Amino acid sequence: MRVAKTAAIKLSGDRRATRRKLKAKPPITRNPERLGGTPTIAGTRLPVTTLIDYLSAGCALKEFLDDFEGAVSEEQVKAVLTKIRVALAEGWLSDDVDD
Repeated sequence: MRVAKTAAIKLSGDRRATRRKLKAKPPITRNPERLGGTPTIAGTRLPVTTLIDYLSAGCALKEFLDDFEGAVSEEQVKAVLTKIRVALAEGWLSDDVDD
């Protein structure tokens, strides 16, 4: 496990509560017996990449939620996006370069 040397984000108030919540119940899960181990939104069979594809294509969050109504909640999606944001802030999704 690599420890990032980037400055950790300072979480306050609601953000701290959100981070504790993320630790308590992970918003992104993998199961080798479900979709070949593809990371999914917890409690669903919906790949996280589907959410990213929608947002990358310029779709609004509401459109994603409407298209997958009953399969995923707004709270679940926001928890996934928060998890990705925290991972970026902590340096887990980036590589150090010498520019």
